[in-house]
Amino acid sequence: MMNKIALLKKALPVTLSMIGSVILLAACASPTPAQLAISSADEAYDRAISADSAKYAPLPTHLAKDKLDQAKSSFSKKDYEIARRLAEEAQVDARLAESTAQSERAQSQAQEVQKAIEDLRRESKVR
Repeated sequence: MMNKIALLKKALPVTLSMIGSVILLAACASPTPAQLAISSADEAYDRAISADSAKYAPLPTHLAKDKLDQAKSSFSKKDYEIARRLAEEAQVDARLAESTAQSERAQSQAQEVQKAIEDLRRESKVR
């Protein structure tokens, strides 16, 4: 019985130390608000680029990329609050670029359809 108590006394600090290490590692593995904001901004920027925002909305696309790059730079310098704020601004700019691009593309397509209708009307009058 004494050997078990002595063994427990020796094992307890090691066990507690291991538990503390696991908790610390888990805390370090959790993404920070800045990391989450940068990730969201990256995804928003990718969607904007996929929507041809560089063609249809170059200014907000450029602003989004610029702010995203600044956010990543601030994060690497451990300026986490600035990184988070810039990433959030980049996400807003990227969403604006995506929406503008989608709107411009829809207007362009509507104009093409309108032109095709007018061409068909002219053709039908000639016959």
